[in-house]
Amino acid sequence: MIVQNGGAHVEAINKEFLSKGLSDYWEDRSEKNAQGLLDWLLTIEGTKWHYLHGVSDPAKISPDNWVIDQTYQDRPGNKEIQLALLYNSKRDLDVFADWQEYFRKQQPPTLITWGKKRRNLYGGGC
Repeated sequence: MIVQNGGAHVEAINKEFLSKGLSDYWEDRSEKNAQGLLDWLLTIEGTKWHYLHGVSDPAKISPDNWVIDQTYQDRPGNKEIQLALLYNSKRDLDVFADWQEYFRKQQPPTLITWGKKRRNLYGGGC
């Protein structure tokens, strides 16, 4: 198993990312809460945030990264797919204990890379 900047515990989830609307959407999958994510997270500003949040020198990060990513984000039908993925990621919280038990019991051979300024699915600097 190879793990890069992933976490199997609640503490791995970036609190700022949750406060920008994801926790509200998890709590209530309403159109209003979906719109909150669409208005920030799935915009060029939100995509740029993923690349620059926590970065010590933003000048080292090429704008091509978020411009190209946003081009894919803006494809017809993609925002609905992203909303579904974001909502389903809530299930990770429910299985963290199962993952931890598996790791303790099976102790699979694993390469883990993690950094002080890590990035993960839930937001975080690089």
